[in-house]
Amino acid sequence: AVSFVTGLDSLFKYFLVVQSIQVPLLTWILELLPQRSSNSAEADARFARFALNNIRWLSGLRDSEQLARKFVECMQACSPAVQREFIAAIPEVIDDAGHKITVQALSEMLNEGNEFT
Repeated sequence: AVSFVTGLDSLFKYFLVVQSIQVPLLTWILELLPQRSSNSAEADARFARFALNNIRWLSGLRDSEQLARKFVECMQACSPAVQREFIAAIPEVIDDAGHKITVQALSEMLNEGNEFT
């Protein structure tokens, strides 16, 4: 199973550079993260880390503001363990165009009395 996951990791990264499918593919993977739920917060966080590592340092984003909106939407719908993985990935995933959207969402999370305070 490990070699299969590693193979998907590389294949997924190759697909992400194809401009015509980049946005739908990123949307799909981000939407999977809140839907995935197991009995273990640690397992969910590992899955999120794996998925987010595939989109870190991705150059040539087709619509970075749309990605930032989807990133924030999915982050807010996740468990706190998975939210931590999203927050850790922000510097490498969200570019300058998405900073305002991301800062607003993080500020809202802090003001809601989230466990990150």
